[in-house]
Amino acid sequence: MKNKIPFFLQDSILRLPFFFSVISFISSCDSCQTTPDVYDKTPPTVQWIITPATGEKDTIEGNGTYATNFAEGIHVMAVVKDEGGIDEVHTSQLYNWDCYTNGFGLQSPFFGPVNQSMPLGLDSHGNALTLFPVGFDVTTYLVCPTGLNFQHGAVTLKCSGTNFGHLTTEGTLKIQINKKL
Repeated sequence: MKNKIPFFLQDSILRLPFFFSVISFISSCDSCQTTPDVYDKTPPTVQWIITPATGEKDTIEGNGTYATNFAEGIHVMAVVKDEGGIDEVHTSQLYNWDCYTNGFGLQSPFFGPVNQSMPLGLDSHGNALTLFPVGFDVTTYLVCPTGLNFQHGAVTLKCSGTNFGHLTTEGTLKIQINKKL
């Protein structure tokens, strides 16, 4: 019998080369580093880059929504930018969805929030990053309890960046997951 990788893991495996290429770009990017500006009066920006399995990339600045279908592959990356340097990045993700059976038996499972904090600080030369990408491992395959069927759901992603002037910006991306017709 041939070993098959479960479809919900295939998407994560396909993302690895994408994230590794972004990380190697950032680590080799001299212009992505600066002397930190503690007097910076401009907050960082957060940009969302969404790439579905179809490859049609979408970009959202700050806050926004994106719609996709149940069990369709999607890659999400948040990019925090600040010319005066990024001191810290925080992320959060929350899943919630509704399950029905013949109009009865509503259940609303949820998962999260899963919070993560990434202090970036300075490198060994005293420089700070001006750009920092964060990849989110998003699944649109949301399982319902036995006897119930998926109706719709949402994934809420948050990413915030704090600069060396102690200014923080948070971006929120809400991914609406629709039932495939």
